[in-house]
Order: sequence, then structure tokens, then C-alpha cells
Amino acid sequence: MPEGIIVEFGHDRRGTTTDRPTNAPIGALYYNETTASLQVVSAAPSGVSTWKDAGDVATGDITAGSITGGDNNLGITGQAQATTVAGGIVSIAGAASIAGATGAGGAVSVTGGASGSTAGAGGAITLTGGVGTTTGAGGAITLTTGAAGAGTGSSGAVLITSGITAAGTTAVATSGTVTITTGAPGLGTTGVGGDGGALTLSTATGGLANAATGEGGEGGAIAVTSGAGGATTEGSGGVETGGVGGAVGITAGNGGALHASSTGTSGVGGGITITCGTAGAATAGTTGAGGALTLAAGAAGAATTGAAGGAVSITAGTATVAGVGGAVTITAGASAAGGTAGSVTIDPGAPNGGTVGAVNIGGAVTNKVGFFGVSAVVQAAHIADAAGDAVSECNAVLVVLENLGFIATS
Repeated sequence: MPEGIIVEFGHDRRGTTTDRPTNAPIGALYYNETTASLQVVSAAPSGVSTWKDAGDVATGDITAGSITGGDNNLGITGQAQATTVAGGIVSIAGAASIAGATGAGGAVSVTGGASGSTAGAGGAITLTGGVGTTTGAGGAITLTTGAAGAGTGSSGAVLITSGITAAGTTAVATSGTVTITTGAPGLGTTGVGGDGGALTLSTATGGLANAATGEGGEGGAIAVTSGAGGATTEGSGGVETGGVGGAVGITAGNGGALHASSTGTSGVGGGITITCGTAGAATAGTTGAGGALTLAAGAAGAATTGAAGGAVSITAGTATVAGVGGAVTITAGASAAGGTAGSVTIDPGAPNGGTVGAVNIGGAVTNKVGFFGVSAVVQAAHIADAAGDAVSECNAVLVVLENLGFIATS
């Protein structure tokens, strides 16, 4: 063997292009004296080696056990194409399990590097869709889990979890935050600004039932649940306080403000709509009930001393200057032909051996109250004794009842 030749797996690792092995395995290295470059086998279709200069941009199909970037950056980039041709696609896919086997398909894991320093942050993971051209849409980012097989297995879940802070003996840092923010629109140069990106959370429709006695699957649920407050664990008789449960806030965006010199109309604040699903249609069977809307405050936790249950507050928006304040309307569902319309019930909480709760309409004597569609009025003045004139006193009471709408006007 000539001096300086290094052998790996029976193959020379140094020599000319002519001497370069043709059946070396993927990942094998070779110093090409003809080109004065270090080369690596990037693929070996049908056992024939495909050599690339180490550090070159690899194209085509590459099969490798691992790909490690240098001390700077590992780039995987789709190849640019002509004007009317889409750029090259980058696909990272876990392998399917062998047909008939019970093993799971290969997972795809993207993990930011751990910090090697006490104060250093871990590596971030960024998924960014490509920027569109003047009229083109920006690139989308889609996270889709695997579909279930034809049997009873569930489809894969999408789980976005922020980092968990390590335990400590004293107060520790807050766990990571998960933020989902849509793109900001561009500035309008012709008088109309772009709309902000929408955020849609949508679950899948329940599966069809294809048997005569089957039952359609339930539509996917959407759950927004905040974290429970931390419990105390010491139990040594000290004065401890449990953590407050995390809040869930749904806030619509503010309307756009007018420039100080503008005489137009400022933007309307965003609305919040909570709508329960309509019952499915039935042509021969029984129609199901529409989805229920429940607002329930949390119960007080068990304790040796009583604590108040959570309150439910519905408050309309405050008006500016001379504007009208927002209205609060509670309307039960209308009936279909021949059916009974829904009812509205306002009832205090059950006493369970304690004092019965109250229902209060009109929190002050100056607040206006009306019933049965009449114009609301403030509390009526005291009716003085008419010195034996019972008819006058009764007529005065009747006027109050008529003004409130309890009895029809004469």
C-alpha cells in the first residue's frame, strides 16, 4: 500500500479522483488529491457512492444517520428556482413503521440546544413562513399530527408546552410563556390599512357513522384551562397561602384611534361572540337540543372558615362624553313553529341550611326599572296619607304600577 494512504472499511481515504472508491458507505470520508478537497459520501443508491465536497450545499436525496453542523450554522434550504417555478421544498418526515408491525412511526424532534452556562438561555426554535412578494401571500406554517389508522386509535395530539422551571428551595423563576400572535398588517399607502391576521382555533368534525345503527363521532372539543394555584406543602403550623389559580382572559382589540386632525369616525372595538352549536337536522328521527351556554363561578375551597364562592359579573361598556352606555340583553331562544320558547330564570343560590340569597333589580333608587316593555322609570315617591280618601290613594298606587308596567294603563 502506498505511503500516506488511510483505509476505512476496506476503502482508501486518500487519493486521486480516479482512485476514489465507488462502493463506499454513506458518511465515508475521502481526501481527493485531484481537487485538494475533503469529500464525503452523501448517498449510495444501489451501492454506488455519490461524493460531495464537505461543506458543499447538498442537493437531491440524501440518506444519513445524522447530520451535524459545524461551529456556526447548519442550513437546510430548498433550492431557488426560475421566476415561474416554486422554490425547492424542504421536507423532514419520520419513517413509517413496517407494514403489519405494531411499532410507532418515526418521530420528528426539533430541540433547541441546551445552555452550557449558568445564565445562558437555551437555544430558541423559530418557525417562520416565507415573506410574500407584493401581491403574494406570506408562507403558512401548519402543524398537523398524524391521522389515526382505520381501527379505534386516536389521531395524534398537537401539544405546545412552555419550558418547565427547575425546582428550587426558595422562590423560583416563572415557567415559560406560550404566545401565539398573528402577523401585523402593512401600512396602507392609499388610505386603507391592511387587516391584522386572524387567529382561528378549529377542531375536526365528528366522524360519519356508516352503519344503520351507528352513531356519529363527537366533534373535537376546545378547552381553555388555566393552571391551578400552587398548594402549600410545609404543613408545620406556619401561616401559608395557597397560590391563586391562573386567570383566563378573552379581550377583544380596541378600535383604532383617529388622528388629532381627523374629523372621521374612530374604529369600532372588536366584539366577542360566544355561540353554542345548533342541533343537527333530523328528517325522520328526533332532533337534538342546541348546545348549552353555561357561566359558572368557581366554588370556594374547603376550609375551616367560610369563603365566598366566585362571582359572575356581566357589565356593559362605559360610554364616553355624551354617548350611550352599552346594553346588556339576556334573551332566551325562540321556538320553532308550534314549540315553546325558552325561559329566562333568575334565582338566588340555594341556602343549604343558611340564609336565602336575594335577587335585587335596580341597585339604587335613582336607577330606572321597567317591565313588560314599558319605558323604565325611577322609584316612585312616597304616597302620602289622603286623610280618609281611599280612592285617591288607590289611584295613586295604580299609577305607580302602570308606570312600572305591572298593570295595563286605563
